[in-house]
Amino acid sequence: MEEGMRIERLFSEVIKSKRLEKGWSLKEVSIKTGINASYLNRLEKGERKNPSAIALFKISKSLDINIMFLIKVLLIEEEKRNMVKDCIN
Repeated sequence: MEEGMRIERLFSEVIKSKRLEKGWSLKEVSIKTGINASYLNRLEKGERKNPSAIALFKISKSLDINIMFLIKVLLIEEEKRNMVKDCIN
């Protein structure tokens, strides 16, 4: 996988790998967070970007991921998307 793609999907990879590390299904994370399993699945696949602050907090808390780390990851992804848009335009 090329470097740009890894940065673009870093948030997805972090939350999925942490979930799998804990041995949890999406349904289990859904129950722990109160977030729809379908929405969590789309986050893990990179189909949804920029989760709400509340969703981010619930995900970080349930998966034991530092919320500031997740915020930084999302900011890096956003910056990367903007750079690509600027190059295209």
